[in-house]
Amino acid sequence: MRHLPRNLYWTVRRRTTEQLPDLPWLTFNAVARLEGLIRPDWRMVEFGSGMSTLWFAKRVASLHSIEHDPGWYATVAAQLPVGVRYDLREPSTYAGLSDHPDGSLDLVVVDGIQRAECVQAAIPKLRRGGWLYLDNTDMDTRIPDGDLRRAEAALSAAVQKHGGRLEQRTGLTIGLISCHQWTLAALREATPGGSMG
Repeated sequence: MRHLPRNLYWTVRRRTTEQLPDLPWLTFNAVARLEGLIRPDWRMVEFGSGMSTLWFAKRVASLHSIEHDPGWYATVAAQLPVGVRYDLREPSTYAGLSDHPDGSLDLVVVDGIQRAECVQAAIPKLRRGGWLYLDNTDMDTRIPDGDLRRAEAALSAAVQKHGGRLEQRTGLTIGLISCHQWTLAALREATPGGSMG
């Protein structure tokens, strides 16, 4: 509730001026969790772009952001600093990560289309102790075989197979008067039986 006054201001400003806050369009608690987790030497991939792309670009060594919407791609591309890899992709190639070696990524954020396919593509690309953030995991809950249900199942299976842990929280969404749920997974143990850090 402590974020509600500020969020009311941002929501009204967004709706009247179309100006977004300089924060990822995630929940306050997700932004705080990711900010405490991310290291400046990290390599990351983001499926779905926006204010989060600018925010992550300032915090990691290497960012590859993937977008499917041409109009939104043009809007975000105009704001990105030099050095950020930003791809516009068709749905048929959206989830592909073949140009990233297995075990090479520290963080993957899945917040775009085809989330189940993105999660499945990301799992082998994460280093030991790497993290995967899946946004909006409370959506399509009434569709048993919906995209997010399949994404959650793939993430849970990966944690079971490789060790690790899942965190799931709900929070107030920045710039919206609504709440949503997110899931963060540490997919591979840093050492057998060791801490995720």
